[in-house]
Amino acid sequence: MKFLLRASLALCVLLQFFYGCKRFDEIDKNDLKIADTVTVNKVGYHEVFEGTRIFIDVPEGFTYVKSILRFQKDTNIYIQALENPTLSFKDVKEPMLAQIDELNTKGLKSYYKKEFILQEFEACLLYGPDNLNPGCDEMVLFFGDDESSVLLSARFPSDSIRIAGEIRNALLTAYLDKDYTPDLTALMPYEINLTGTDFKFHSATSIVANYTVNGEGNPNDPTVDLFSIISMSAMNDHNTRIAYAQSMIPRYKANGIIIPKFDEQDILINNVPAYEISFKGAYNGKAMQCYQIVLGNNQQTLLFVGQVGVDKVELYEQIIQISQTLRLK
Repeated sequence: MKFLLRASLALCVLLQFFYGCKRFDEIDKNDLKIADTVTVNKVGYHEVFEGTRIFIDVPEGFTYVKSILRFQKDTNIYIQALENPTLSFKDVKEPMLAQIDELNTKGLKSYYKKEFILQEFEACLLYGPDNLNPGCDEMVLFFGDDESSVLLSARFPSDSIRIAGEIRNALLTAYLDKDYTPDLTALMPYEINLTGTDFKFHSATSIVANYTVNGEGNPNDPTVDLFSIISMSAMNDHNTRIAYAQSMIPRYKANGIIIPKFDEQDILINNVPAYEISFKGAYNGKAMQCYQIVLGNNQQTLLFVGQVGVDKVELYEQIIQISQTLRLK
């Protein structure tokens, strides 16, 4: 289901060098002067993004917002994290840079790009305008190895060079501690009931929880039957959530899923308005059936996405059954 997760996360999507070398107000947007190798000084000031193994030295004045795994000053100045313990750096880097190249061909130029080594990990930092939020810039740092990857995204006002400097310096203090055991329950701002089904919890990234048959298989394998629940920030109202749910269809298609038609409707789940989309389609010659729910309140939004083989009627019905037990905490 890697293709579905990439499409979903893309919305979330589209996301320590010489401290004395320049003052914050002297930063050049076109040259952040990041060294080819950056060493992180783990001096005890770092804080963890809950539910992950990602640590960062948080800039002064930033507070943690647990529901969206974000350190922020306000809604337009923040650093957000995503860890995927089963997706390699290469699997993140290639589509990310391809997307940047596509934006550049459309005239949406970035300021700066740097590939380097962050501690023992391959890394890349991108800096440019936030095309979805006029007046804002964003920096995206992603790093990892052949096993796992980390993505840190930051947004801030485009006219604030001082904040840009703080963000740059903070991102370059980030590291992944593979010996740390995170509390995965911190990732789940919801409750579900799996009783009487074949599905069990498999794994979780920073904002995505995966459930597979008997908790087995690889969630990144498109042949695996599973459902995922993605936790996102709050949307303005139910109509905004409907628009988001509908926007997933062209994104699925852009990722190679053939969708001849789909059904959609408003529903209620435990007295919370939700929007349901279902379809039968195919990916790389494999027939599938998919079920999607978007629901939320003024604090958070959940995207529930399930996929099974087209002939696995009982598993599909179980996914629908489970989705109806969703409760926001």
